[in-house]
Amino acid sequence: MDDGERSTDEVTASDRLGFDQQQIQAEMTELEERMFRLAEALKQMEPESSSRLMLGLKFSREELLVHRMQQLVDVLAESELDDAIDEQKQLISQLLRLRELLLSRDLDFQLQLERLRQIRAALEKLERAIKEEDRELQWSDATKQLEETAAELAHHLQSLDELIELQTSHNQSRDKLVEETDSDAAVEQLAIDQSTTRERTRPLADREVELAGEDQTESYLPAAIDQMTQAANQLLKIELASAESPMDQSLQSLQDERHRIESLRSQLEDKLSEEPFPRFQTDQMTNHDVTEDISEMIRQLGDSGAEALGETLRAATSMTNAAGQLGQRQAGSAAEMQLAALQSLKYARERLQEEEQRLLDRLRGEVKQRVIEGLTFMLEKESEIRAATETLGPKAAANERRAQLALTNLGGEQEKLITLADELIALVEETEFGIALPAALWIVQDSMQQVADRLLASDGSELVVRMEKDVEADLEALLEAMKLLPSSSGENSESNANNPQQRLRELNRILAELKMIRILQLRVNSGTVVVDKQRAADAERLSRLLRDRVAKIRGLQEDVTDVTEELSISRGNEIPSGVN
Repeated sequence: MDDGERSTDEVTASDRLGFDQQQIQAEMTELEERMFRLAEALKQMEPESSSRLMLGLKFSREELLVHRMQQLVDVLAESELDDAIDEQKQLISQLLRLRELLLSRDLDFQLQLERLRQIRAALEKLERAIKEEDRELQWSDATKQLEETAAELAHHLQSLDELIELQTSHNQSRDKLVEETDSDAAVEQLAIDQSTTRERTRPLADREVELAGEDQTESYLPAAIDQMTQAANQLLKIELASAESPMDQSLQSLQDERHRIESLRSQLEDKLSEEPFPRFQTDQMTNHDVTEDISEMIRQLGDSGAEALGETLRAATSMTNAAGQLGQRQAGSAAEMQLAALQSLKYARERLQEEEQRLLDRLRGEVKQRVIEGLTFMLEKESEIRAATETLGPKAAANERRAQLALTNLGGEQEKLITLADELIALVEETEFGIALPAALWIVQDSMQQVADRLLASDGSELVVRMEKDVEADLEALLEAMKLLPSSSGENSESNANNPQQRLRELNRILAELKMIRILQLRVNSGTVVVDKQRAADAERLSRLLRDRVAKIRGLQEDVTDVTEELSISRGNEIPSGVN
């Protein structure tokens, strides 16, 4: 075998790397399968371990670890090593996070957060199902009204037929009496009969029949009643000739009214025949499928979702029955089933919301501790960064290269604090801890970002040091407010109002929120002053950067207003009366 043939069969470094990557991908696939099987096996005996494994499996699949490993095989096959290195670094980082998740000591907290997300996902989907079922119910109710109106019209027609038959009989009796010479008693009886028919007509005329459509003519029954009255009066006077015209007119009015009602009934029947029962039946079954998905989501919550699960299962059964009734074009029966489904869905929502609140109450103590720890760490690091800035600033201003690089490194440290602030903001927003806290954290983070931008530009001037001191002051104020903020949700009640300790807790809660709002307003005010000075120097034309800063401050002021209004609405009634 010559050298040319041997080189063709040689295994390249890229081939070996690709093979190794395939092995890693296969092992990752097997790991996911094992995590799933083991989680299922431990579900009853060791629920916490099972939840840990399922949480790890969810993370792996959400991050598409197996898929990304397969893509790496393709990248290595093309010998695109630079791209492969970047992706491998990211995968290693994700695998380390997976390991931390599986070995985490605060798994209970993470599991409770995950449960909170599951409840909220179920609630979000449940809300859509409720809106859809309500839409279905409204249509069925409206169609049911059409059906009831059609039935009312049919009854109306039957009554009119009876009146027409009676009036025809009266008119025929009148014609016979005209030929008789001794008929006074018979004429008087006819007058009584005519009056009786008139009284039978009155309830029909008084009955309100609501019909859809704009083209509605007036009823002929009031005229028929007047004509019957005239005829009866003339008959009582034994004036057969004078009674003839009103009696004939009353018969014609009854016949005209019958024609009018028949026309309306026909229009209504046509409208009912055009109602899209098949489409609403399909929509109902789609919502049934959504409700079954919700049931499966709630089933994952275990015992805490048992009540809600029972209600969603009942709702799904009612929806199946409603769809069957819609298939038979029975809107009234479908509406009854849809109402039952809607009530079950709403009750399930109430139960889930209660569970969500209980879970939040359990989480808030840990959240408070984590926020305080995070703020304390940020304050310590910010103090170190400020002290270093004070030392390096003059040297950097004198163009000392090492000092400028050191300031840039401080900017990197500052950005790490910004990332930590991001995590705290996400945590307090997810757990709804405090009203003003997320906005207060955000405004401190914004100040940190301004410091970071200047440090990264090797700016260690007195202005930067003052900005860092402002951040420290804000962090200290936030820490003070956080220590006042109670961990529980603080639901107000009469028993709490009469409890001195609870009253003090609620006052501390409001005081803590107000302190945070004060931080917000002070930063907005100081930012306004700075921007105003810059605007004066640039009076002819605002720079784009300055315009952006003005817009940002305006947004911050709106945040302060919104937070203050929310505090007023949610906590305004919690200040106990008689407390000085």
